[in-house]
Amino acid sequence: MPETYQKHQRYILRRFPPFLDDTMIEHNEKLRLLFIVLWSMLIAVPTILAAYTCNYFVKEPLFYFSVLMVLFVLARALHRYCVRWPEGHANRWSYWAEVRTRNACILSTKLFSLMNEHGDQIELATAPYKLKILGYYHRKIDHFLGHFPRGTTDVDINRHYNIRTGITALLFFAAFVVSTVLLAHTEGDDYSQVLILYVLSVASVCVLFYLGKVHCIELPQVILLRHRPEFASDVLFSELHDEKIPFAQPVSDYYTAR
Repeated sequence: MPETYQKHQRYILRRFPPFLDDTMIEHNEKLRLLFIVLWSMLIAVPTILAAYTCNYFVKEPLFYFSVLMVLFVLARALHRYCVRWPEGHANRWSYWAEVRTRNACILSTKLFSLMNEHGDQIELATAPYKLKILGYYHRKIDHFLGHFPRGTTDVDINRHYNIRTGITALLFFAAFVVSTVLLAHTEGDDYSQVLILYVLSVASVCVLFYLGKVHCIELPQVILLRHRPEFASDVLFSELHDEKIPFAQPVSDYYTAR
């Protein structure tokens, strides 16, 4: 099977997990698109103010970069929602079934080859293709939940992130409002101040978008994924680093493996 096709399968499976309900993923995709539209509108506010306050700003590369960035992100969001998500909705389970079937064939072939070439030690390992997908979600879950004590409930996790995200979002929203108001009252001759306030406004909007995406989309997915049997809590909350988890266990011979 071509490597490009396998990469495309991994792309779909990473963004649209087959372990979650279609309703939840569709809701998250709509929410993601809404966040990007709001992000674009909020970035447009300081951009218009800066262009109105300082005529020289529209000649700067930063202005064109901001416009192109917004258009590019909007185009990608629409492509994801209109093209990638319908494909993921229709094919993610079949892609995952292909991965599991391919793993069984690869594992049988590797095991037979090792039995013929090495009589002293055989290393049984899951096919790396499947590990790339499962490892992606293992690292993602560990990023959100790895610092919590074992046995922490979903309610405690949500409470922790609600407080942390709420405080951070409030600070950056205040920074956006203050910098935008100051930008609206800045004299056009003070170009350096216009530039600084504009960068602060755009940076605050980007942080707010990131916080909203993580808290409203990724965190609920991670909390549900951690209860799946594919992502055992013993692995997620162990002291081992995610890159050192022993997916492959060496055994002395074939009969020991059995």
